[in-house]
Amino acid sequence: MTLPLNTPGFTDTEPSKGLINKTFTYIVTLLISIFIAAIISLLIIKNNVNEISDKHDEFLLRKALDARQESMRSHLKDNAEWGDAYKHLHLNTDVHWAWDKQNLGKSLYDNFGYEGVFVLSPAGTTRYSVVDGKLKLQDPERWLDKSTKDRLLHDVSIRNGLPVSMLVLIDSVPAIVSAEWITTGDDTSVQPLPGKPSTMVFIDKLTAEKLLTIGQDAGIKNV
Repeated sequence: MTLPLNTPGFTDTEPSKGLINKTFTYIVTLLISIFIAAIISLLIIKNNVNEISDKHDEFLLRKALDARQESMRSHLKDNAEWGDAYKHLHLNTDVHWAWDKQNLGKSLYDNFGYEGVFVLSPAGTTRYSVVDGKLKLQDPERWLDKSTKDRLLHDVSIRNGLPVSMLVLIDSVPAIVSAEWITTGDDTSVQPLPGKPSTMVFIDKLTAEKLLTIGQDAGIKNV
């Protein structure tokens, strides 16, 4: 028996509704998938951009720190390769010449920010030191561990007394440490004595304030 098309309870739209629901579900699922894929793509792009930016900033910071180390070695060279320094800091320990006359005194802290200035005997003991711009006899091992100090002196010896520098941590603060033998330089009026010379050491602690300044000069924000 066949029911008439207008029989109550029968409708030819039920298959159409099912198809529409399936199509709608598919479209919604597709849109959600596209949306999620777009978000993931944006996050990946952002991460790649950040990574490239970080690497670029790291490159600039390394160059800035290398330049700072080079500048420090230059300052050390000016002070260590000097006939008067050889006479007053190696042959003798003349505090009046070094501190009172400011030949190796507070100006290194005021002008360059070097928190530590040391003159070490050939045996490695402190003969003269300026700490935070103040005359204060102190061993650099109060700042550096013994292995770092020994490595620094060893590196200077390998380079036959020429200036060396390295990056270290001092109380969790990054710092540049540089050292060089004290020699007569080009001063032929001073006769060098045989034996191992004394060593001059500069320490530059890279505080937060210094790092911000270094970063600004290099075009890096919030170093």
